[in-house]
Amino acid sequence: MKENYAKIFSQYPAPSMLLEPVNGEWIIRNVNEKYCEVTGRKRAGLIGLNIAMAFPENSAQESKNWQMVEASLEKVIQTRKADKIPEIRYDIFNPENAVFEQKYWMAENYPILADDEARVEFILHTATDRTAEVLEQNRLKKEVERALGEQKHFIEANPDGLYSLDINGKFLSFNAGLTNILDTTEKELQKMDFLPFCAPHQKERILTHFEKTLQGQPQKFEADITSATGRNLVLSISIVPMQQEEEVRGVFGIARDITESKRNKELIRQKEKELQKSESKYKALVQEAFDLVGILDLQANFLFASDSSTTVLGIPPEEFIGKNAFDFIHPDDKERVLKDFSKIEVQKKIKVAPFRFKDADENWRWFETNVSNMTTDPDVEGVVINSREVTDVIIKGRELQQLHERYELAAAATGDLIYDWDLETDTVKRFFTGKEKQFGYEKEEMDQRHFWRKHVHSEELEGLRKLLSSTLKDPQRKQIRTTYRFRRADGSYAHLIDRGMIVRDENGKALRVIGATSDISGLINRRDALRLANKRFTYAMKATQEMIWDWDLVNNSIDRGKSFKKVFGHATKDKPCVENFWFSRIIAEDQQRVINSLRMTLDDPSLNKWRQEYKLWKPNGEKAYVID
Repeated sequence: MKENYAKIFSQYPAPSMLLEPVNGEWIIRNVNEKYCEVTGRKRAGLIGLNIAMAFPENSAQESKNWQMVEASLEKVIQTRKADKIPEIRYDIFNPENAVFEQKYWMAENYPILADDEARVEFILHTATDRTAEVLEQNRLKKEVERALGEQKHFIEANPDGLYSLDINGKFLSFNAGLTNILDTTEKELQKMDFLPFCAPHQKERILTHFEKTLQGQPQKFEADITSATGRNLVLSISIVPMQQEEEVRGVFGIARDITESKRNKELIRQKEKELQKSESKYKALVQEAFDLVGILDLQANFLFASDSSTTVLGIPPEEFIGKNAFDFIHPDDKERVLKDFSKIEVQKKIKVAPFRFKDADENWRWFETNVSNMTTDPDVEGVVINSREVTDVIIKGRELQQLHERYELAAAATGDLIYDWDLETDTVKRFFTGKEKQFGYEKEEMDQRHFWRKHVHSEELEGLRKLLSSTLKDPQRKQIRTTYRFRRADGSYAHLIDRGMIVRDENGKALRVIGATSDISGLINRRDALRLANKRFTYAMKATQEMIWDWDLVNNSIDRGKSFKKVFGHATKDKPCVENFWFSRIIAEDQQRVINSLRMTLDDPSLNKWRQEYKLWKPNGEKAYVID
């Protein structure tokens, strides 16, 4: 094998020498002519020397170079495989100008195994001159460094954040623009990755963009960021893959603060939205507030009609153009409306009371209209009419008027106070006639809210409330009847009886109470007077020696005092009829006279007193002389 390598060695075109490892040193055993040529050394002066002694230090990089050579040789011994040093500097002395010329080499070391192939016996060391290539690289490097210096100035002066991240998202490099945006220091940022600055709700999205970039896909997006001091920012971010030797080792990025721009755009968008909303709202309000909107000239000819004319009247707006508004107004209303409209030449605004306007089906619809003179406005140049349909209001108003008239007629016919109580609004309308006042109060005063309950007697108010509440809550109850005392304007109390019909919806909820209130004070007073008279009558019958009697003509029964037995000896346990008890006890000669006299008195409306003298049989057979 030695002979084979010797043959190859002598013919090898690159500068080469043969080294033998001896006790930790590398002894030169042979060099070829090319090696001697490029180094300017003689073969005899090199063989047998340690390589470190044969090529002493001649540049600032020598010690480092020798370390690389020694490490490579050791590696060949250990692995028994070739090893290469891509670049090593060793300057060559030029005798012509007596200076060392800068030289760069690529060194390659090949193992030559012993015959048993168990160990490395020699190492073939070759050197390839790379000076021109390395010097060009150095020149380019300086150019790059100069360009980078200029670029660095651009980067540092750039207000945008320029940075690079490794594959884990950790900051590798960045400019002052980024530290300013993130409100942090260079020292702090060097320890961090980008995630702490991401708004929580956007971390996943930002990570997705980062991962796509690591897969070789450049990304551009906007992100919500929170700075180190807590400022909420919006950044426009562009990131591209950072490739080295066809492998993505991280990303380069640019972050631009667009918070203010975004805020301004949002503000503009919001303003535009508000303007659009305002315009839509205005149109909606016009359409909602007024069923019809039109523009007329001073002769009331239509210049414009709103789209709502189709839905309200069944007449498309274009059919109004050029036609006179008074052609659609009811003949009975035309003169009044024309009189009002003619005022618009001297008044800026007028309001026209409800009038009838013809629709597509020849039906008359009621409208009330506001008229504004805007003939001098260049954007309008006409008379603006805003009309609202009030047909239902007019019809319901008439129905209500008729209902009120019926209530008043009912009140006049019965003498009662008629009322209509709206439970939804808790308002009451009362009707009465024949008097300017009721219970001493004006009609307007009685229609006030809470007026009635304030004048009910305090002893009866709570009971009335409970009865009213329970009755209204019971869906089965259709009527309510109450009696109570009501304070008049002079402080006295009237006795009232109240009868009401309850109007309910389909679910049984009470909506209204319509009823009549009757003043029964006279009846109550007469009843009380009768009770008092009866009481006095009873006391009188007990106190007198005369016999007092009370004849019920309707039932033909007679009630006598207890003195009747005492005076005449007859018992009075029951109320017998007059004929059987009284007339039968009058002696025969007086009986017919008394009966005829009594009948005549009862039949004569002009008489209110009766008096007779007669004789009456006692139970013991004696006669009693009676003045009756």
